[in-house]
Parts: sequence; C-alpha cells; structure tokens
Amino acid sequence: MVGDWELQPNALLITRNGSATKLSPRAMDVLVYLAERAGETVTHEELLAAFWRGPNSATNSVHKTVADLRHALGNDAANPAYIETVPKRGYRLVVPVERIATTQRAAQIATGPTYLITLANQRAATLVAPDPIEQARGETTFLESIQRELAARLAQLPNMSVKIATGAAMMNADYRVKLDLQNSGDQLRVSLVVTPGSSELPYHQQQFTAASHARLTLSNDVITQGLEVLAVLLDERHLERMREWGTRNVDAYRDALEADVLRRGQSFAVTQRAEELLKRAVAKDPRFAMAYCCLGYVYHDLAMMAKDTPTREAIRQELQALLRKATQRQIDPQAILEIEQQYRFVSLVNPFDAEAFWRAEIVKNPSNTDALRRYGDLLLGAKLIDESEGYLNQALAFTNENARDWLEQDQVSIAAARGESERVIALMKRNLERFPDHTMSTYGLVRALAKLERFPEAEFFLSRLEATDSGWAFFATLTLGTIRGDIRLGSNELAYAFADPHATNATRGIACFILGDVEAGMRYWHEIEPGFLPLLWQFNTANEWFWAPGVVEDSRYQMLLNDLGFGSRWRAYMRTHVAELMPITGVELTTPRVDQVVDLPGEFPVTG
Repeated sequence: MVGDWELQPNALLITRNGSATKLSPRAMDVLVYLAERAGETVTHEELLAAFWRGPNSATNSVHKTVADLRHALGNDAANPAYIETVPKRGYRLVVPVERIATTQRAAQIATGPTYLITLANQRAATLVAPDPIEQARGETTFLESIQRELAARLAQLPNMSVKIATGAAMMNADYRVKLDLQNSGDQLRVSLVVTPGSSELPYHQQQFTAASHARLTLSNDVITQGLEVLAVLLDERHLERMREWGTRNVDAYRDALEADVLRRGQSFAVTQRAEELLKRAVAKDPRFAMAYCCLGYVYHDLAMMAKDTPTREAIRQELQALLRKATQRQIDPQAILEIEQQYRFVSLVNPFDAEAFWRAEIVKNPSNTDALRRYGDLLLGAKLIDESEGYLNQALAFTNENARDWLEQDQVSIAAARGESERVIALMKRNLERFPDHTMSTYGLVRALAKLERFPEAEFFLSRLEATDSGWAFFATLTLGTIRGDIRLGSNELAYAFADPHATNATRGIACFILGDVEAGMRYWHEIEPGFLPLLWQFNTANEWFWAPGVVEDSRYQMLLNDLGFGSRWRAYMRTHVAELMPITGVELTTPRVDQVVDLPGEFPVTG
C-alpha cells in the first residue's frame, strides 16, 4: 500500500476504493522504486541510472514519468500529497508505505506464470585451430562459462526457472537460448539466438565479435544482450505492444520504442537520431509497419525544420524512397496510406496547395483526425480562429485517448491568437506536466511568460530548455531579450544574436517585429527559409501576439503577408472553403469579414 492506494505491479494497476488506474510499465517501476525508499530523497540521476539508458537520456524523461504518476495518484507539484519535489535534487515519497507480508508475497508469486528457460550449447567448427582437440576443448569451456553466468543472472529474476539442457529436453522450455561460436584465429564471433519453445522461428538473433584476447568483453556483451532481450520476451506488456506494432523482432521493437520517444517535440539533431533508430528497425524487420509509419512522420518533422531548399528536397526524396520500399514490401495498407499522406504534404510548396490537399482528405474521410487538425492549423493562420477551434474539436471527437493529449496542445495557439494570456500559461504548464520533454511547449511557455513580463518564471523554464535543446533555447532567449529590453534595435546584443549559428531569417524577422522594425522584418522574411513557411501559414496569427504595437496594422506588413501567401487573399480563399465543407464537418463560418482583399494577379489561384 502507498498511502490509500494498493499497488499491483504485475498487472500495472493501482486501486483505491474499488476503482483502478493503469500505469505505464516505467511509471510503475518508478513508483515501486520510490515506495521501497519512502521518506528518502531519490535523485534524478539515480532514477535515470535505474530505468533509462542511452545517450539521449535526460532528466526531462524523469520529469514526465513523475508527472504521469502525480496525475494518476491525484497529486500535483504544488500540493505534494504523495510525491514531493526536492529542489535541484530529485523526489521523495511522503506517504506511509505498508509492505505486503512475506507469506502473502510468496502466494502471489506462486500463482503467477513460471517460465522455463533452456540454454542450449551448439559448438561451431573452428576455422583456424593449431591444435584441433585442445582448441575445441577450450572453446567449449568458454561457451559454458557464458552459459553459467547467463543462467545465474536469469535465475535472479522473479518467476524464473532455468536449466542447461541438450537434445529433446530443450523442447520443454518456454524459450531456448542457443549460443554458437566461431574462431578465426585473431577474432571470435558468438551468435545469440532466442527461440520460443513451440517454434523453430527465432524471436531474436544477434552476432557479437571481438578480438581473441578480448574474451571478457565479448562474454559481458553476450550476457547483457541476452538478459535485455529476455526481459522483453518475458514481459506480457511488451509482447502485447509488439503484436500491436506488427513485429516479432525484439531488437527492432526496442529501437522503435526509443525513437517514438525521441521524435516528439525535439530538435533537428534529436529527430535525426530517431531517424537512425527507425532505419535500423526497418532493416532488422523489413515488414515492421509501425516503424515505417514513425519514419514517415520523422521525415515530415525534419522537412518542417529544414533551413534551406536543398535540405528539404533531400528529405522529401528520402520520404519518397520510404514510400516506394513500403509499397514493394507490401506492409500494412493503412501504414502505406499514412506514409503517402506525409510525402504528399512535404511536397506542397504554398498554403493553397496545402489547403486543397487537406480538404480532399477530409472529403474522403470526415473522421481523419490528422487532416482535421492540419486544416484547423491553416484556418488559424488565416485568422479564422473560431473556425480553427471548431476543426480542432472535431479532431478531438474522433481521436483516441493517447492522441488526445497531443491534439489538445493546439489549444495553446488558439488561446494566444485570442490574446488569452493566462489561459496560454495554464495550458502550456499542463502540457509540460504531461510531456516534460516536449521542447516546443517549454519554448512557448518561455515566450508567453516573457510577454506577461513574468521574467523570473521565464528564466526558470529557459534553464530547463537550455539543458535539453540549445537551438530552441536560443530562439527563446532572443524573444525574452527583445521583450525585456536586453536586446534593442541597433545594439551589439542584437548583432551578436543575429550572427549566432542558430539564427535564421525567420527568427531574425520575428525579433524585428517584436522590436517594431517593420522594414527590417520584411527584408528577413522575404528571404525566409522554405522549411519555416508552412509554420507561418499555420501559426503566424499566434505569433502576432508578441509584435510591437502597430506592426500588425502596418500596410507594409499586410503586403508582406500577401507576398508570402497568407494575407487577406488567403483569408478570403479559406472562408470560401470553410463554407463549402460545412455540410461535411458541421463547422460554420462565423468570423465576420473585416478586411479588403489585396489583389495579386497570377500569384495564387482564387478558388480551389
């Protein structure tokens, strides 16, 4: 018992007063870890070492999991009834913990599943052997030492029965782990193969290679990998997700699992890391539908962040090649449709093409949540705010709970476009409670707090951003400096900021508009990087919340927007098609027409 909650770790449930809440595997692990150390401070570093691995692990991963736990327990950071934050150190469980009696625990384990693991040894012929008899005896001893250590480590896991067997006895196991060895004289190669007892098709196979003198390193690698693979295979939660994602390859699944976390709300460099992991997953399992889908979204995100046309075009070609490969390998048809949708969107060059594309998707499938959301973003860029919110609400009505959290983040842009400053802050803080590693939310919160002149709070969240993403931290610092007055027109600080490697013409223009220099902002935005244009089509209405007084009304600024393709003519175009789609979506055109259409002959079509 943790306070008034009863923990059922194997079922991933916490129960209270007859109601049950399901936790993620990692959240349950962290809660049990804190419960075992109730009243003690557990540091961020300790939690990272226990439950996260890899070069991209960061404290924001811990923040997100703790935020999830607080939400499940009915707790929050301001009123820590269960989990208390110890500033700059970590967390402490502050409720009583009642431990289950030994007899009860033994009974629980006895009723759970028991796995029999057979470790089978098959010695391969040695390729180079000065003394064949002695060499064979030596290699057998080496494999047996790996077997014994792996068996001993597995036996320490709960609900585990382990034995080393050969012949017919191997077939009585839930999983068979076979080790093969090849010796080429100066190099050793060990193959690890994990196969279900009822099948001849392996779940996992991997080769490890090392110099002949590095046997200890080789042995450690084989044992570590064997333990990690079996930890997945013996966890029904992971097996269920593997079935949902459409793969039997444990290694491919683990790569995709890490990439799925990295690709959300991160920088160009971190998203590229997700790309590498997903490419690796597809190479290991050529029919892994979920990995193909995620890779398609990663290419979409990279294209949106591209700073120049050649980079964006190269990414578009990568996405085209992915679509071709997925089609050739005949993966799940729905996955192919999603990749095709991302490819077509990345190929768009102006907002009119984007509108026509998403409108066609909505006509084909009125419950397409991605199309409804994207169309709502375009409406927001056209300053049709009520209509944008209508499309977002339609998307929310058709989506599942997992995707709902991400869709709700669009409410921030709508609130900013309306100037609802306190709601912007509240929504972004809620987003960060759910997704502490979401860079865009942290960046947006710094800007919103700066706008309200809540500078100490803005500095606090800026420090979190600096620890995870230097690129977005630069953009946030530039906005904070211009609003607070640290960076002024003509100052050395502004010149230094504009010369920074992270600076783009998009961000230089934004800084100029915040400072009220319309002429300079126009120059930068006329040379804007193509990857940033789709973001402006969608979110510039929210950006205008930060502009200096008089900028939005300036005729030069309005002409600039028309030059870029999302001015008054764009609004008139979108109004026409909102009315056209109303019988399908139920979203009515309610925003009154308040401006004159600036005619730019021949530049964009007037009707869809």
